[in-house]
Amino acid sequence: MRDFARADQIYETRSNAEGRAEVLLRRGAYLDGIGMLEPARVDLERARTFAEGSRSQQFRAQLLLSSVTASQGNLTLAETMAVDAIATAEREDLDATAADGLVQLAIVLQSNRKFNDADARLESALELAAKRGALRVAARATVQRASVRIDQERFAEGVKMAEDALPSLRVYRYRRFELKALNVVARGRERLGQFAETRAAALEVLSRATDFKDDAQVGDALENLAGQANEIGNLPEAHDHRLTGVSIHRTQKEFGTLAYDLTNRADLLIRHGRSEEAGKLLDEVEEGIKKGIDAYKNRARRALSLRALNAAIHGQHTECIRIATQLKAAGVADSAQRLAVRLLEYSGVLSGRKVTPAPVLASDTLAGAGSREIRYWTLAAYLAAGDARRTLDAVTKTLADPNVVVSPEFEWRIAAIGAAAATRAMPAMVPALTARAQKALERIQESWKGDAAAYIARPDLKELRRRGRTEYPVLKKGRAE
Repeated sequence: MRDFARADQIYETRSNAEGRAEVLLRRGAYLDGIGMLEPARVDLERARTFAEGSRSQQFRAQLLLSSVTASQGNLTLAETMAVDAIATAEREDLDATAADGLVQLAIVLQSNRKFNDADARLESALELAAKRGALRVAARATVQRASVRIDQERFAEGVKMAEDALPSLRVYRYRRFELKALNVVARGRERLGQFAETRAAALEVLSRATDFKDDAQVGDALENLAGQANEIGNLPEAHDHRLTGVSIHRTQKEFGTLAYDLTNRADLLIRHGRSEEAGKLLDEVEEGIKKGIDAYKNRARRALSLRALNAAIHGQHTECIRIATQLKAAGVADSAQRLAVRLLEYSGVLSGRKVTPAPVLASDTLAGAGSREIRYWTLAAYLAAGDARRTLDAVTKTLADPNVVVSPEFEWRIAAIGAAAATRAMPAMVPALTARAQKALERIQESWKGDAAAYIARPDLKELRRRGRTEYPVLKKGRAE
């Protein structure tokens, strides 16, 4: 920052408008990259004023302002700005600028979950960058494409793409792209169930990004650490990481990321039994939706599904049915809809409706915390419907899946459902299922320590412990007894 200020002073002394515009563009890009969005916008708006005689600088300012606008959550406007700048750059034969613009447009499209469109723009960017020998743009496009691959659920491909890029990123000292590539690797390995590798990559980024004072990459690293902790069922650790991430993005007013932070943190709080805190976060999301901020509007279904989940946990079945029916009726085939269907079955049964819960489909996997939560409510609905044999069969198949032992928090709930069903369908299985549930509970207590109190007070889990004949362990001298 001192060097930028000195350069600006030199150009000002010489009345060099193009030089001043260049300083403002580069400083604005730097500030945008580390998440200091308001100062970045000020510099970039000033750059446009000084760049009146340079078409190239004007296009770059427009593209960088598109990036800031996207980070602040206004995705529709950001997309329009990027498209306009790219079209103008292409007319002026500014291929390198157009390629950089295509990367920026892809980032906006990815934020809007238009993953295939984003991938197509990145392919075009790489072609243009190769044509002009634009190494920095090619590096940026490659890392972004790896990120898109993760969102397309092509996890192994995304990890390989990011890891293959790392050597050249280090040779050319593209440190920010290197950290972003490592964050992509961490995110992909988490989805592949490689949790030790996820943690190692995320901790490396966290350490280095902290040293560089790059809060944007710190926030991404914290989200990856939170995701890994969530996958293994350590809700308190996941929440602590996300709490720090929320603080960073709130300070930066980076609403594009904050919208995700708020719903992800609310999810952890609801499952942890801290519904009042979660409610305030969901209120904030809904306020953002009312203000018309695109990033918040994109989280509307997620926020509704969390309201339904919280209602089911607290036995507010009429409210759960109302919200879940709304989600199901929208006809959008996403995780919010799949969860809504199962919550409808669960609350429908317990509110006295004639409901026959649907079977577990062959396509219903347990690879991911979201999928496991849907399975839990599926089996909870079976148990609530009084179909002990069906419940026990489904529990047996679920517990045989290797993804179950990844999360003691999930394992104990499923085993406890099985124990409750076995009391009616096959009493001989009760001791084994009860013991498995109890051991999983002990692992939770040892890991969560004092943070377990709110969790064990969850209304649905108190009833599950009673029916499954499992009691929460009490720590004595550091061991569960």
